[in-house]
Amino acid sequence: MKSPFKTLYLRLDVDHCTFNRPLSYFRLITGLPIPFFLNHVWETKKFLLKFKIPRIWMFRPLTCPDKFDEPHGLHATNPEKFGKELEAVETKLGKVKFFSRHGYARFASGRIWTKEEIKKIEKEYDVIDISDEPHITVERLRKPLSQVSFLEIRHILFHPCSLRSHGKNLEALLRLIK
Repeated sequence: MKSPFKTLYLRLDVDHCTFNRPLSYFRLITGLPIPFFLNHVWETKKFLLKFKIPRIWMFRPLTCPDKFDEPHGLHATNPEKFGKELEAVETKLGKVKFFSRHGYARFASGRIWTKEEIKKIEKEYDVIDISDEPHITVERLRKPLSQVSFLEIRHILFHPCSLRSHGKNLEALLRLIK
């Protein structure tokens, strides 16, 4: 499996438009502008300046800034919408080489993808799915940080909208990386 980086990296799935969930859902449903748009992205980006871990930001069309100066990819909803979502993100940020699949929890709007759908998307659009790389999700981490084996994972997954609730866990985890 091809990966965005040769070493352990941080994958940031930008599911929401702001820390404020009701405002974010309003934007995601209507597409209309909202106050505090992407405040969580800029705050997370600033927070990460003290760490040297490579990172890739995965944007959805309605959570995508007009420009961005770090590695980026598409956080895709489903195969049926993939082409339009890819075009929307590439129009703003340039060529996308990697994508992740959006979850299917309540309000997530995604769904489970078949292996055949993933292979078809990768071939048709010349992109690589990084969703199934071995990883840990900071917000779901239940074991003590001392038990995390960085040798068994390719990336750490974090959602910028969780910075205020899980930022301390992310910081503690990133400080363990040598």
